[in-house]
Amino acid sequence: MNKLFVWLVGLANPLWSRLGADPKAISLILSAKLKMDDRGGFAMGRQQSKKSGMQAFVYLFIAMFGVFLVMIFNLVNDVPTALGFVFSFWMIYIGLMLITEMSENLFDQRDLYVLLSRPINDLTLSLSRILHIGVFASKFGLCLGVPTGIYFLGWVGVWPFFVYLLLSVFTLLITMTGTLVFYLILLRRVAPERVKKIVGYFQIVATFIFFIAYQLPSLVGDISQFKELVLVGEPLGFAFPGLWLGGLYKAMTQLEGGWMTFAQAGIAVVAAVGGLWFYVRQSRGYADRLLALREVGSVTADDLPASGKKIKGSPIRDRLASWLTAPNLERVSFNFHWNVMLRDLTFKQRTYPAMVYMPVVLVITVFRDAFTGEEAFSVGEGTMLMLLYFVIWIIVIPLGQTKVSDQYRAAWIFEATANPYPHRIKYGQLMAVLGMFFLPTAILVYSVVLAYWGPSYWLDVVLGCGNAILFAMIYNVVDSGHPFSRAKDDSKFSNFGPLLIVSLLAPLFGFGHYYLREIPYALPVSAVIVWGMVIGWMYWMRNARGAAAGAMEVEGAGW
Repeated sequence: MNKLFVWLVGLANPLWSRLGADPKAISLILSAKLKMDDRGGFAMGRQQSKKSGMQAFVYLFIAMFGVFLVMIFNLVNDVPTALGFVFSFWMIYIGLMLITEMSENLFDQRDLYVLLSRPINDLTLSLSRILHIGVFASKFGLCLGVPTGIYFLGWVGVWPFFVYLLLSVFTLLITMTGTLVFYLILLRRVAPERVKKIVGYFQIVATFIFFIAYQLPSLVGDISQFKELVLVGEPLGFAFPGLWLGGLYKAMTQLEGGWMTFAQAGIAVVAAVGGLWFYVRQSRGYADRLLALREVGSVTADDLPASGKKIKGSPIRDRLASWLTAPNLERVSFNFHWNVMLRDLTFKQRTYPAMVYMPVVLVITVFRDAFTGEEAFSVGEGTMLMLLYFVIWIIVIPLGQTKVSDQYRAAWIFEATANPYPHRIKYGQLMAVLGMFFLPTAILVYSVVLAYWGPSYWLDVVLGCGNAILFAMIYNVVDSGHPFSRAKDDSKFSNFGPLLIVSLLAPLFGFGHYYLREIPYALPVSAVIVWGMVIGWMYWMRNARGAAAGAMEVEGAGW
């Protein structure tokens, strides 16, 4: 398939030459990047083994989404409006993929290899980048669009089918150029040392928005009300670019509609063509700005504190460290993990989007009836237990990410350094995650439970809190890697197996908690047992001596 994309790009060589780019360089760069993607088994932002079949599975999964999109035409009678919804989903899904992977695509080291080995102009590099990302987006668009294309060809007509193909290209153009122009403007207007931070936080916020928008349809009650829904040609049709494309479809196939329909069609054409033109215009100076990013993150003498000047710490961190750890290796580990989690942008990019999924799903699950109005809204004890055990994920997700780092090779220090109390490092790691993520969440959740259901449920809160901490300790021991010692694309079962174990055991404990409520004195006994295990386990982590202790004693005796 990659050869087909390269051949299609080659058909536009006269256009690239007229724009001022080098067609041969574009073809070579694009071919090299696609080969590197294939050899690494690039799928969903991770490097997979070719034998794993993950890439084919991802495309098959996306094609299933494409089949579900065809059902929109059965829910909405107005074809332009239904098609507008389909293209809106395309933009949300592909835009989310581009944004979450943009740190890989925008700051790709392979572009630096090209610039340093063979000088090329800004436009050539910029076009090769958008074409590479275009291939990336086109594969997803192809999987999403084939089922709808079959529907148009078989049930709507030949001409609407060709219009649909054209609008599919427009959808990809609007999505790509809208995303890439934002990043190019950043490169041109913002200092290099701030670009990555802005991009990182934008990824986090965009992930929140896209995921919440994706979940909103589940709050809708009776879907039959959409049968007669018409947005294209109406004021609401200006709300989202996907509906602009619906207006263009209506203008090209039905040759009718009011001025709003043609206005939406014109906006769609301007957005697609104008976005591409603006991207080309903004590519001037792109190579120089990209090279400037190469120095970001390096430390100079000016960045270091003056000799004898004490670095200001975090009051919250210092107070929690004094409460949760002893002034030894535990506190060193606590401060180290707290600082990394607070300052490392890549950690935030991996952790915060994952943490927002569970709260959104939980809120939608609990409050769906309140939004739909289909039945009286009520919250029972099952919801209370769901809240109590939801807190487990607030610990496990960031705890798992403290094993992952882009600089994972630096973790050799944990193996090379003789440490008579190795478990104190994991204890400090666990306490840092509990202090930063679990403590504020627990205060909020447990306050809501006690305020809504009443103080009589304090035993449930105590047992749920103990189980959450116990599961975090189980996960931290089963996932036995050193802190920040694993590459983010390391997908061995031994790395995601502990998360799978916790995912299976947590619901079992939740159901067990539910049935324990029916047995007299079961809750207090269970709470004492669980907290006894937690306290005993913590004592063991803080005092257990490792193999290095015995070796140091033998060496000392010999001396």
